[in-house]
Amino acid sequence: MTKKILEASLSVFLVVCTLVLILLMINGKPLIDKYSASIDAQINTANTLKVSIDNLSSEYLSLLREQSANQKVLLENFIKSNTVLYEAGIAIGSRFMEAEGGMSPTDANRIINDSISKINKVDERLGILAKALNDAASK
Repeated sequence: MTKKILEASLSVFLVVCTLVLILLMINGKPLIDKYSASIDAQINTANTLKVSIDNLSSEYLSLLREQSANQKVLLENFIKSNTVLYEAGIAIGSRFMEAEGGMSPTDANRIINDSISKINKVDERLGILAKALNDAASK
């Protein structure tokens, strides 16, 4: 009797397993399709995110390059301004030293002409103006 109960329960188990497998085959296709769609959506989202990050990093790099170029221009302007102010100070100091008798007119003129030459290299208009000022001051 126990053998018949064992065989009957085994038969019921196998029938249930067969029914489950049949149901999985019938309903499994939509589940697999949904899973595939989910994977595709994740891949598309990852690709979109990657493109967005690439665009953002490209824009950031472009902004950094533009900022760097602007800083170089600003630095060049500071250097030019510094050169003009330094050379003007040297020329004024030389003229003052000449007037006070601490420097010969020849040395003062040589220093001033060198300063005018350096100012002229930075900006020709300022060089012309510096030369005109020197000519007016030496008369």
